Amino acid sequence: RMLLREPSSANEYLKFWLNSIRIHAPEAPVILLGSHLDKIKSKRKLRAVNKVIKPLLINFPTVALNTDANLHFFPISNKDGRGIELVRQTIEKKTKNQEFVSRMVPSRWMQCYDKLMKGERNWLLLEEVQNSASSVGINESSEVSLMLNFFHELGVILHISSTEALAKMVILNPQWLVDKISLVIRDSELHSFDNNVIAKVGLADDVRNLNEHGLLSRDLMEYLWHDGEESPITTTGFLVDLMKQTILMSDWNFGDDAQYLVSSLLPVGRKPKLINGNQCVFDFSGKGLPFGVFQRLVCTLVSYLGKMKETQAPTLEQSSFILNFSQPPSTLVLEQNDELIILTVSQKGRASLFYSVIASMLRKIDVETMSGRLEWEIRFKNGRKMISLTQAQKVKLSPWFDAEEGTVTNTHKKTSLDLDGFASLLE
Repeated sequence: RMLLREPSSANEYLKFWLNSIRIHAPEAPVILLGSHLDKIKSKRKLRAVNKVIKPLLINFPTVALNTDANLHFFPISNKDGRGIELVRQTIEKKTKNQEFVSRMVPSRWMQCYDKLMKGERNWLLLEEVQNSASSVGINESSEVSLMLNFFHELGVILHISSTEALAKMVILNPQWLVDKISLVIRDSELHSFDNNVIAKVGLADDVRNLNEHGLLSRDLMEYLWHDGEESPITTTGFLVDLMKQTILMSDWNFGDDAQYLVSSLLPVGRKPKLINGNQCVFDFSGKGLPFGVFQRLVCTLVSYLGKMKETQAPTLEQSSFILNFSQPPSTLVLEQNDELIILTVSQKGRASLFYSVIASMLRKIDVETMSGRLEWEIRFKNGRKMISLTQAQKVKLSPWFDAEEGTVTNTHKKTSLDLDGFASLLE
C-alpha cells in the first residue's frame, strides 16, 4: 500500500535494504513480501505495485520471482493467511538449492554438535568444546576449527577468532547474543527501561547518559549483562571485545570515569553549521551507504583521538562529528548527507592528514565489517566545482595533494592505521 501512495520514498527504502543485503550476503536468495493483501481489492493494484519495483530489481538478481502470479514479490495477508503457503514453498525450494544443504561433512561433527546442544547453555569456553569434540573422536585442533567455522557459516553457532578474547568463547545460542547487545543498542522510546528498577540500583543518571549522549558506563554495562551465569567477567569481557571488534562501540577517553561510546545511540540533531574550508566528499551513491558505516567511522575516530594527549572531546550527533583544535585554531567537520560522507577541514595544514585518516579508516571498516563490498568515489572541491580523486592527484590539488606537504597519494588504499603516528603529527 505504501508503494502505491508514496512510490518514490518506498522505493528508496526498499533500495536501501536491498543494498544492505547485497553487501552482507550477496548470494543469499531474497523474497520480497507485500503485506495487507486483504486490503487490496483487485489484481490491477498488485500489477501497479509490481510496475513500481520491477525497474529497481534489475540490479538485484537474487530476488525470487513469484512465478505463480507473474510478480516480483509475494503478496500475503497476515489476517486471513492468503499467500503464506506459497511463501513457505518458495523458501523450501530456494533452501534446497543452496550449496551448504548438500555439503558432505564428517558424521562426528554432527555428533559433536548434538552433544554441545544437549546442555542447553548459551555459550561454552573453547576448551569445553574441544573436550566434547575429543569425546567423539575429533582430536586435532585444526579439525575443531574447521567444524566450528562450518557451523558458524550456517548460523547455528557463533565463533569469532579475530581476537584472543573472542576466540575463547563459542556462542551456542546466537539469539542470546542478539538479546545481550539489544540491551544496550535499543530504541529507548519503544523499549524503555523500568525507571523504578533503574532508580533503585542507582543507575538513573547512567541510563540518561546512554539515551541522550550514547555513552555507556561500566556500571550500567555490568548491570545489563550480568545474568547469573557462572562467569560474568568472561561474559562481559567477551561482549565488550565483540562490540569493539565490530566497531559498534569504542572507548571514550574524555573524562575521569570509564565509559564507552555507542555511536548508533547518538542523538539526531540539526545539521552542523557550515564552515569555510577545504572539502572532500566520499560518495557511496553507486551501491549505497548502509546504516552503521558512518557510525563505525565515528567510533574509530573517537578511539583514535582518545590516544592523543590533551585532546578535547568532539561534538557528536547521529550524522555529524565536529572537532575543534586550539593550536593552531582549526575545525574538522564530518557529516553524513544521505549517501555522502563529507569532510570539511578549516585549516589547510591539517587537510591532507585528515583526508588520509578518514580514507584509511573507511577502507578498514569496509574490510573488517563489510567484507570489502563497499564501493565509493572520492571527490574534492576545486573552486566552485568538484573533481575526482584521479584529477586531484594529477594536478596536485592543494592542500590535499601538495607535494610540499608530503602527502602520500595512495593512502586511501591502506587498510591498517598507525594511530600513534597520526597522533604525533597533530600534537
